[in-house]
Amino acid sequence: MLRETHYVPYENDRFAKAHQWASEQVARKFPGAVEVLTTLDSLIKQQMNAE
Repeated sequence: MLRETHYVPYENDRFAKAHQWASEQVARKFPGAVEVLTTLDSLIKQQMNAE
């Protein structure tokens, strides 16, 4: 009998939740940054769809 162990990747949305919270904080503190945050989110979605 042979046993083999290896790591299996799985989706984790901790980063997404933290990014959303941080974006909300920046938008609240710096209202002029909302356009930049919107652009950043758009670029992130484009990159994820390309993979």
